[in-house]
Amino acid sequence: MMAALRRPAPWAGLLRQTREARWTLIGQVVASGGNFATSVLLVRAMGLEGFGRYSLCFIALMILRNLLGAVLLTPLALIGPRLRNTSLTAFRGLARALALCLGAVGSLTLFAGFALLAQADGYAWAAPAALPLALANLLGTLADFLRRHLLVFERARAASAQDVLRHATQIGAIAVLILSASEMTEIEALWALCLGSSASVAFGLALFGRATLRPRFARSLGPKLWDLARWQLPTTLLETLQGNAPLLIAGFILGDGALGLLRALQQVTNLLALPFNALSQIAPSIAARSHARLGVHGLRRALLRLSLGTVGLFALAMAALLALWPVLSARWMQIDVPRGSAELLLYCLLNLIVLLRLPLTSWTLALGRPQVITRATAFGTVCSIGVTLALLAPLGAVAAVLGQIAGALGAMIGTALAAPKREAAS
Repeated sequence: MMAALRRPAPWAGLLRQTREARWTLIGQVVASGGNFATSVLLVRAMGLEGFGRYSLCFIALMILRNLLGAVLLTPLALIGPRLRNTSLTAFRGLARALALCLGAVGSLTLFAGFALLAQADGYAWAAPAALPLALANLLGTLADFLRRHLLVFERARAASAQDVLRHATQIGAIAVLILSASEMTEIEALWALCLGSSASVAFGLALFGRATLRPRFARSLGPKLWDLARWQLPTTLLETLQGNAPLLIAGFILGDGALGLLRALQQVTNLLALPFNALSQIAPSIAARSHARLGVHGLRRALLRLSLGTVGLFALAMAALLALWPVLSARWMQIDVPRGSAELLLYCLLNLIVLLRLPLTSWTLALGRPQVITRATAFGTVCSIGVTLALLAPLGAVAAVLGQIAGALGAMIGTALAAPKREAAS
């Protein structure tokens, strides 16, 4: 009985066993707060149409950032904790080379894509935006890679400091531009992103450590990375399509103003995504480390604590959001959206569904079944696009949020039904 009384609470156990979770959450609060402050400044300075153009650029950056996570960052989080210390120098060299290559390829793709987009009617602004957008992608790719490297090897305090530097520089640059210019444009906003990412890259490189590219090590580790990446890449492409296609469809049919409004709402409700965004960065490492040391039982216990902690944080975040909503929407962002609006409440539901899927995907990845997530995400993507197209005419912008919810719910149900069971994994 005394042992039962002394048993720690699940959330306390999670924090004790994974101390990096606290600093990761702090870093995510900084990142989400920085993105929210950026959105507030830009909406006020540019209006919804200008913010809609910036949002199109930002969505393109996020798509490529998600691809980086699939090809490199998630494999890094799953493989890195299992390596011996003698292999870390070669691992850093290989990972850095891959990050540079992926960043360069993505930037060239963005530059060419926006140069072509500029030929379409109403998109002449895309031509001057192509260069700063490509540079923002390259610097952002390196910054994200260096930050994830710190998280994987349990240096979350340094990663949080990197977040502070990046977003403080970005927000400061935007504030200076707003004060010094009569009109703010998406091009100037992209240059501010470049400046913030540059500061983050400099900080991350200073803490990166020794790195040597060894062909023999690359050949031995390459098949493991590819085995993960070949499933993670289509999964991420599908997740990106599932989450962004409804917004892009609504923006194309209803106009830049509709896209700007949906993105503004999404940015504000990102407060609810803080637990997911923070713990999704370390959940693969927690799962891989728990499974390697304690087996399936340890993996289940770690993910149970993860679930309890994230749901508790979500409840606190939702209460704070609803309490502050009149100030956030009307006074700060100058958009007229009631606290009980369908879009706001639906975005709350969407964030909860995405959060509840996190332990399922971490469990499946730790047990070596990434193909399960790919198939479930494909089903969710079909649901997302189908619901958006079916409901856009009668419901307008609300249909885009319903499409995102349908996609997230379909992917969660598919993952739960097909996730490997304990007996299969043992």
